[in-house]
Amino acid sequence: MLSGSETTLAMVGTAERNVSVGARARSRPVLADLGLNRLACALLGLDVVIAAVVVMALPASGLSVQWTSAIPLLAWDAVLLSLWTYLALSTRKRREFLVAETVMALALTLIVSHVLAPAQYVAVSTNRPLIDPLLASADRMLGVNVGTFAAWTATHPVLAVMLRAAYFSLLPQFAMVVPLLGMYLKDRERWSGPIKEEATELGFLGATASAMTTTGTR
Repeated sequence: MLSGSETTLAMVGTAERNVSVGARARSRPVLADLGLNRLACALLGLDVVIAAVVVMALPASGLSVQWTSAIPLLAWDAVLLSLWTYLALSTRKRREFLVAETVMALALTLIVSHVLAPAQYVAVSTNRPLIDPLLASADRMLGVNVGTFAAWTATHPVLAVMLRAAYFSLLPQFAMVVPLLGMYLKDRERWSGPIKEEATELGFLGATASAMTTTGTR
């Protein structure tokens, strides 16, 4: 039989062990915390499907690909996925989750751009009507005239140089997001607030990929 004091000590010891086990469990983030959530998996799967369709459609479209030209692109994809893997294995602090998420968002953006680049040539080979008239119509609805904007920009050489520099430095700008987040975004709760973490992760990943893709196609 245990005395009252011995029973109390045993209960305290059990509680401490449970807290320790819980802390260790929390120190191991799930993949969804690091950007590899259902949305990311769906996007990666879609990239694989599109790439397979493009490869199979190339012979029928009469097109060929110089595959050696894809090596630098695949290397960038591999570097980013390797960096994400390293972060997934080493990240333990919640405030660092956002860095891994951003790397995954950047990897998804680059991968889909590498997949869609050859896909557009396959699409053009089908001789289907282009969407240029629809885009021009949308511009008119917004009160935007691309020709007028281009002519106005040409009269402002400093602005034109800045815009060209911004365009051609797009990839370095993407890459700078990761160290900037590591330096300045110290507390994830500042921006997640009362929103559930799962929704925040999906929203951040989707918004980041969407913004990057939109910027890259303009």
